[in-house]
Amino acid sequence: MGWKAEARRIYENRVIDDALDRLRGAGLKDIPLSQSELRTLAVRTRQAIFGSPHKRQRLDRYKQHLAKNYGPDVVSRLSLTLEEINNQIAYEEK
Repeated sequence: MGWKAEARRIYENRVIDDALDRLRGAGLKDIPLSQSELRTLAVRTRQAIFGSPHKRQRLDRYKQHLAKNYGPDVVSRLSLTLEEINNQIAYEEK
């Protein structure tokens, strides 16, 4: 992996960690998802916001999968909150 790709990966991991910290601080203490499911949702949400339509479809499929296990209300609330957080992070970085 080249140094630019490595730097981008480190940056994205830092942003995802920041988004998860903000999510926990947003008063959503009763998140039923596991840590890995929550991280995957955060990563795919970030990719869908700043990526291609294919990434948006991938996020939608993952949200449908989570909705089967946890209910559509919980997943949509978390997804919307993560989108808002990612938008805040992007705005702060400008």
